[in-house]
Amino acid sequence: MKRLILMALLAAPAAGRACPPLNVHPVAVAQREQAFRAEVDASKAIVYGVIERSITTRKGAVGVLHILHVYKGDLIPGQRLAMRYAIPSPRCPIRVPKEYVFSQDRGTYGVVLIPDSAVGAPLPFTGFQGRARVDYMISRGLIVSAQGVEPSPSDPVSPHL
Repeated sequence: MKRLILMALLAAPAAGRACPPLNVHPVAVAQREQAFRAEVDASKAIVYGVIERSITTRKGAVGVLHILHVYKGDLIPGQRLAMRYAIPSPRCPIRVPKEYVFSQDRGTYGVVLIPDSAVGAPLPFTGFQGRARVDYMISRGLIVSAQGVEPSPSDPVSPHL
């Protein structure tokens, strides 16, 4: 029993060095909306596309996004973009194993924001926008629905925007 207690005490300092819990002080919904709106405004292009060649975080891997619809920017439908996964570095490197590979596989589709700072090829791929974000962009007039469906501005905004 004494050994067990001693081992627990020795392990405690290591636990103290672990990453802090995420979202200790959550950002208010209004601040998240404002940050997202700034991200949309700063995008040089907003497109709807399908992955033709998987986009992964593997070293040297370059995928292809086939554009089906353009919401914003000077790109054209049918154009193919070479893209490389660009994920922000994690706040806590312990949470994501180094060998883990993020991937968007061939055939997946969605809305992609291409940042204004993106130049050359391959372009950075930061992932597809979720349904709540797309609905928010449409309802606030930031993009026009490709399907002609307009959500009401009074629709609730997801707290996970």
